[in-house]
Amino acid sequence: MAREAVFIIGGDQATRDAFAFLFDTHGLATRDFASPAEFLATYVPGTPGCLLFVEGVAANGLAHLSALRDRGVALAAVVVAEVPTPALHDSAASLDAVLIDALDIAYLTPAVEQALTRSPSPRIKGPNRADRPLQDDNRGRNKRRCSASLTARLGYIGVFA
Repeated sequence: MAREAVFIIGGDQATRDAFAFLFDTHGLATRDFASPAEFLATYVPGTPGCLLFVEGVAANGLAHLSALRDRGVALAAVVVAEVPTPALHDSAASLDAVLIDALDIAYLTPAVEQALTRSPSPRIKGPNRADRPLQDDNRGRNKRRCSASLTARLGYIGVFA
């Protein structure tokens, strides 16, 4: 069976590289694609993994996810949002996806790891950070450090500008 991978879709190459760096530091395999069409051209149904949409606008990521769902792609999905509104959370939930605030990068890796395992535990969502404690394991310090580094890198390339 193929190794689980995080399929990073959208954004520019520097953004996809920054997210790939984050997941590589956690031992997760990544593959990046400029568009959903590029992903579909290489995706083999049944390949385990998680979709990660890093579009600048969450609504675009959700629209792309909806199109992939219509084509039968049932992988778990995480959408990074600059401004996660209640309407976007509802749209993500209707597509069985998790919406993550772009400024809460520290919660991205746990959300992706949860999506990869399809854990039945509650989704990580909402503006209340107290509802989403960072899972502290032997890599906890590294998660926070890598997340801060990623936030700095993404801010540098203009994602948060």
